[in-house]
Amino acid sequence: MSGNHQDLRYEAGKAVGQAQTKKDELMERAGDSLQSAKESCQDGAEKAGSFLQQTGEEAKSMAQGVADAVKKN
Repeated sequence: MSGNHQDLRYEAGKAVGQAQTKKDELMERAGDSLQSAKESCQDGAEKAGSFLQQTGEEAKSMAQGVADAVKKN
């Protein structure tokens, strides 16, 4: 009976170790996914900011053109 009890304890310990390893792998993958998402969001924000700045400059230029045309008439 003692040998059987030790076998069960060994198997239980082995299962706990495997579960810990799996948890660590999943946590690492989740962290990698979060980092990737964060970088994608930052890239998108930078592109949006650049687009908005360019659009604002174009609108300003158009408004200046209209103002100049009004002054000439």
